[in-house]
Amino acid sequence: MVANKPVEDNEEGEGSRSNGEQQPACGFYYGALCPRCKQGTLDYNGMLNLQCPVCGLESGYGFT
Repeated sequence: MVANKPVEDNEEGEGSRSNGEQQPACGFYYGALCPRCKQGTLDYNGMLNLQCPVCGLESGYGFT
């Protein structure tokens, strides 16, 4: 069993990247398109939570 085997793209192309960059597994990261309204970009607020300036979505979870 190989523990650190890289993930391969499936035949349908769901995992393919057009520019070769890897994207985080979750949709919450700085500068990402808001997953709720698809209009704003996520930015850090004063409490260091990611927040959408358009719809107000706020994500405060993360690794420490």
